Amino acid sequence: LRAGIYRAAWDEEYFRFIALVLTILVHLLNVLLLFLLARKLFPDSLSPYCAVALAVAAPLYQVIPAAEAIYISAGLLAFWLLARSRRVVPCGLLGGLLLLFNPSLLAIVAPIAAYEWKRVKPVSEVLLLAFLVIAPWQIRNYQVFHKIFFIRDNLGLELDVYNNDCEVAGTGECVPHPMLSAVERAKVAQMGEVSYNGMRMQHALAWFRTHPGMAARLTARRIAGFWFPLSAVSPYGYGIAAITAVSLWGFWRLLRDRMAVVWPMLAIVAVYPPVYYLVRFDLRYRYSILWISILAAGYGAGRVLEACGLRPG
Repeated sequence: LRAGIYRAAWDEEYFRFIALVLTILVHLLNVLLLFLLARKLFPDSLSPYCAVALAVAAPLYQVIPAAEAIYISAGLLAFWLLARSRRVVPCGLLGGLLLLFNPSLLAIVAPIAAYEWKRVKPVSEVLLLAFLVIAPWQIRNYQVFHKIFFIRDNLGLELDVYNNDCEVAGTGECVPHPMLSAVERAKVAQMGEVSYNGMRMQHALAWFRTHPGMAARLTARRIAGFWFPLSAVSPYGYGIAAITAVSLWGFWRLLRDRMAVVWPMLAIVAVYPPVYYLVRFDLRYRYSILWISILAAGYGAGRVLEACGLRPG
């Protein structure tokens, strides 16, 4: 999409302007889809209005035209809405596109499909269609690299860069990344991408084996930072931390009220984040599932207002 805009733009400033406007429009779409999904999940309540109010009033989302995070968030909300309407083909196609954005989104797409259909056949059809969408890219990967892997092969590199003695000490970046190091770029060119990433994976696993205590402390610090990113860019980190805190109350109310939708929500927040506990945190990593925290917080806030006597108009 951005490549097409860049080719159509007559200068770089115009390209930046169009990219910014498009990102802002997707932010607005994200809020609209959040409201529509909340109305489907929590009908005849104040919760959808509370969720949108929190999403709009709290400083949560940075407008970053260079990042794909808000596109993923809007795409996942649209996927759940399509799944609720039992539309297998659109769900499968959109699910495949989301996996091309980020392969770890399988941990979100699969629980949503399983919850909405609750039957093996339609869930299998959705996942099959999604894998058919990514099949051309998988074929391309095999033709280029002569090895099968799921969309991307850079996990070893990321683990190695962000798990080491310097990272534990807080100094960071003592393990070079090819993006910043000419020496590492030369190694990639010499070894090939697959072999290079495999080498970095072995190095990372060796550090985990020889430094279990340091690895555990580093991971614990990142778990806390993922859910309560107080040290992230202000005021967004504080806004996300506040929404997370309120969502704990919301999840408790969902469980207490025996709302079945709480189970796919809990499954997603349990299964999706762990890979991000192993690399340095960035706010955009949270955006893929931030809407779940907003929905839970909105439900909890709505129940409080309803207990005070307010009712949806």
